[in-house]
Amino acid sequence: MLRIGELAKIAGVSTRAIRHYHSVGVLPEPARRSNGYREYGSKDLLSLVRLVRLAQLGLTLDQIRDALDEQTGHEIRNIFIEIVTDLDAQINELTRRRRSIAEVLSRDVDLVSSPAMASLLDRLRGVVGDQDLVRREQELLEVAEATMPVERFAELAEKYAVLLADPQVIATSRDLAARFERLIDQGPEHPEVLEVAELIASQGAAFTPSNTADGGENTAGWELFLQSLTMAQQHAVTAAAGKWS
Repeated sequence: MLRIGELAKIAGVSTRAIRHYHSVGVLPEPARRSNGYREYGSKDLLSLVRLVRLAQLGLTLDQIRDALDEQTGHEIRNIFIEIVTDLDAQINELTRRRRSIAEVLSRDVDLVSSPAMASLLDRLRGVVGDQDLVRREQELLEVAEATMPVERFAELAEKYAVLLADPQVIATSRDLAARFERLIDQGPEHPEVLEVAELIASQGAAFTPSNTADGGENTAGWELFLQSLTMAQQHAVTAAAGKWS
């Protein structure tokens, strides 16, 4: 017969673990000597060794209890099938995350942007030399991405990319950006507000990606966009949006 310390040493666990197994009912209490000490036999050792083996394979204590209670092996087979299915799902998720992180590490910039956003910003930098303008466009695009359905933003990004390939559009956009920035110091009634509105309208909805000209599906993004502007800029943008609808 074995004392608890001897049993623990053979099974490769601590005496504290054995006492815990007793307390939760996964390992039956053995007979006790007259002095109150637990006394373990070969059957107890076998139960503990099996318990430890199942725990190493990833079974929970509840699953181990069920597995040790039944005799046919059917229940434990089902438990193992469930564990394998769960492990496969975890592996797939870890693989997906690894691919995503590897894609991010392949970039020099935009490490916190989505792949679609990073690609769009890379194109933008290739045609726009003004980094402040790139930063402002990035903020607008990220608000749009966060507030639009995935399919809708993909359509907008595709349209945006097409416009970036047009040198005339880029030249007009640079002029528009400079004039739009000048509105920061103007009041909403300044004559240039309507002139800028005409320029924005001529550029089309894609260069104001948070717009609701498509029927209002991106109201949240539109409101966030407007809140980032001065009163004069708001008047110019809303006037232009009226021409898109």
